[in-house]
Parts: sequence; structure tokens; C-alpha cells
Amino acid sequence: SEKTEALKGKEQIQYILNNPNSVPSLHFANSNKKNMSVSELETFYQQLNEENKTSINARQIASYLSAIKRPPLKTGAKVEDFQLPDKSGQQVSVITQSGKKQLIALFSSGCLYSVASIDLLQQLQNRHKGKVDIVTIWNDDTRDMWLNTYQEQKSKISWTNLWDEHEFASTYFNRTMWPMFFVLNENGELVQMLKGYTKATANKLNSLIE
Repeated sequence: SEKTEALKGKEQIQYILNNPNSVPSLHFANSNKKNMSVSELETFYQQLNEENKTSINARQIASYLSAIKRPPLKTGAKVEDFQLPDKSGQQVSVITQSGKKQLIALFSSGCLYSVASIDLLQQLQNRHKGKVDIVTIWNDDTRDMWLNTYQEQKSKISWTNLWDEHEFASTYFNRTMWPMFFVLNENGELVQMLKGYTKATANKLNSLIE
């Protein structure tokens, strides 16, 4: 670990690629995946033995590769479906394909603005009942954190509520902060992306759903 940490830049990446099945290499490859090319990460992952491919670091690398190879999301582009686990562990489609507008919110239990945004989504659901499908996606380190922190506030959630277990959604939606909101039209195309928990965000979301 000390040797891997002592190396920097290309030297560190090359050392990781040459020693894929060491625990430090797995850790550093995952934590530095955004600084590695897709081909380098794919080479690294392909060299992993079957045991290491089941590790959390390897699963996050595989998820990152799957998400980053999708076409970048732009306004007007159709959002491709993917699945994430709900509280029962069942894999659920994120894109509802119900013919309604859709609001996807990326949250974290470590962000108080995300937790506070639950009230905003509840108000939007009540105001536009039947017009919009809401999905919240939580980027929490553990399932326990997702399910068992801020239980009183989270008990208000009556819409689809999912866990971004391996950070696929964060990568695909290019999350840069919490919370982030993505409004899709009836055809599943991205209409607008909004950042932060502000009155302006709330007003904009309300007008987009109208």
C-alpha cells in the first residue's frame, strides 16, 4: 500500500496495471478510476481473478465502466434505462416508461439538503398527482445508512426509492453535487437538470411538471 501510494500519475497507474490482484491495487484503481482511461480500467478488470471480481472495489469499477461507456446525457437525449435495488433488494427499472413526466433526484444521506428535499418532492407529488413519476436514488456507502438514517423524514417517501449501490447513477448522470434533479418528458427525454436545494429550484421543478 505504501509503495502504491508513493507513486504518482502514470507510474502509479502502470504499477496498478502490473499488479491487479493486490488489495492496494484494487483500492487505488477504484479511487483513481476517473484518472484512468477506459481501456486501462478494462485491462485492469479483465486481469482480476474471480475472487477479487466479487469485491466492492471491483464491482464499483465494473459499474463505472458500464455507465461511462453510455452516450453522455444531454438535454433532449433519451435517458437509457437501468436497474437499481429497492429496500427489499429487488432490482427496479429507473425509467418508468409510463407515458408521464418523470423526476429523478440524486440524493445522499450525508447531505442535509438531500434529506430536506424529501418535503419538496412530497409537495410536488401532492400538487401534480398523476402527472409525474418520482424516483429518488441515494448514493450511500452502505445499505444500512440508506435505510436507517433520517428514518422519520424518509418515511414520507411513497414513490420509487432506490440505492445507487455501485455508483452507476452518479456516473451516468455525471453527478457533481447533491442534490441534483433531472426532469424527463413523457418520451423519456431529458428536459432539464437542476442542482441544489433552493427556492428557485423548487419553482423551476414545479413549472416543468405543470
